Amino acid sequence: MSWKRIVTRRQNVILMHTKLKGWAEQMEKQVGHGFFDMLMICRKEAAEYYVNDKDLEKIETLLMKRLGKISLPEKGISLFQNAINIIKENYKLNLNNKTKKELSKIFKEYFNSMVEAIPFLVLPTFFDEIIIHIFQSFFEKKISGNKTERAIKYLSIITSMPERSYVLEQEKELLEIVYGIRNDSQIKELFNKDLETIKKKIPKKIEEKIEKHLEKFCWVPIQAEEPEWNKEDIIKKIKEKIRDKEIKKRLKEIEEYPNRQKKRKKDILNEFRFPEELKRMVYVYEKWIYLKDFRRSVISQERYYTRKLYSEIGKRLGLSGKEVRFLTPNEMTNALEKDKAINKQEIHKRMDYCVLLRKRNKIKVLTDKQAKKIEQRELKTEVKEKIKEFRGTTAYTGKAKGIVKLLFKIDDINKVKEGDIIAARQTTPDLVPALSRSAAIITDEGGLLSHAAIVAREMKKPCVIGTKIATKVLKDGDLVEVDADKGIIRILKKCLTKK
Repeated sequence: MSWKRIVTRRQNVILMHTKLKGWAEQMEKQVGHGFFDMLMICRKEAAEYYVNDKDLEKIETLLMKRLGKISLPEKGISLFQNAINIIKENYKLNLNNKTKKELSKIFKEYFNSMVEAIPFLVLPTFFDEIIIHIFQSFFEKKISGNKTERAIKYLSIITSMPERSYVLEQEKELLEIVYGIRNDSQIKELFNKDLETIKKKIPKKIEEKIEKHLEKFCWVPIQAEEPEWNKEDIIKKIKEKIRDKEIKKRLKEIEEYPNRQKKRKKDILNEFRFPEELKRMVYVYEKWIYLKDFRRSVISQERYYTRKLYSEIGKRLGLSGKEVRFLTPNEMTNALEKDKAINKQEIHKRMDYCVLLRKRNKIKVLTDKQAKKIEQRELKTEVKEKIKEFRGTTAYTGKAKGIVKLLFKIDDINKVKEGDIIAARQTTPDLVPALSRSAAIITDEGGLLSHAAIVAREMKKPCVIGTKIATKVLKDGDLVEVDADKGIIRILKKCLTKK
């Protein structure tokens, strides 16, 4: 069997099981074909997902036939909304007085809703690769000069989200709070004082606005185990913004974003005389873009709203909430319903390194030597240390030379110095401070509309995406040259110090 790596994500065993089940039976239900052969390799909670390349080709072929159909992304939005509604309702429950069997029932309800929705976590990625190629080819036939760079510019507009993202909505609401404070000289003066003074004297009406903001958006910074925002975090954000003279301008930009994007998109459709079939695809793709943004919010909300449930289950089983997430669904329900013993040592092994393998209807979770044996057997082609040069796709042109810094988690941003070259599996909004200090960006994954590609173009930094092997070949301290004009990364000098 030939495996194809599709994504790398920060995961736990419970979430990996939603995919082992959802990307098989539920994917087949939604698209007509599923991944009944899957391999997941998880190191320090970063999981690489592999699927059978023939299954992927089949699914992409089936998606091609539905390019003009809006029902599929709408179904994904509906299923994710249902899952989040269930999780939120469970969050409101008083779990302290629930029996273990009742906790098991609550878990099953949440887990099954996520399994049903989970195909739509990855389908937008597959759809992207198909539709972007179609749009890019269309633009390159119509324009002259630097075709790729100009095509990417038009692509960024035509594939933009027509609504405000959840991140923009959060920023808009926060700036509205700040703007209101600036119009009251007494409250404005209070927010120029130290944090403790503000917390003691903050007016009730402002406190209520902060609490309302947290109720809606406290989960935004969560990718895995990060803490949610609290009252102090929002006060700090207000303090940072209180003297910003550009707030009114920024608020106007955010408020006008939907209309501005619609106009830019309409102008391009008219300028390039899009045929009706492509116009329909643009319209359908808007739903997929919304689904892409919505699924990101779902991931953060899932991590937040399940914390109380896993914490309570952990109390009953003698585990932390995080340890609970590394049980399999069957282990958890058997422990809650049948008082089956939990192997805590095995849980910690999984948190360090584990392999999950699905072959047809059999699922295995392996650690230690068994896991290594399966990984070596299934992935016969290993990345070789002797690689001196590798390629990817250019997201933004230019050249840069510098020291490599690998970014796997939020804490890694602290090691990035001005002029370093960042290498990551993918980038996320919480890594932006490090990206701004970098000289260039390299990723394993992503396409022309990935986060790394968009940020690189905004910051005008050389960027090569989709290399597949960057974080396997490169190490902290390596000296490299990024030639984004040609999509090439050259290793000039390997760092010999063990990190």
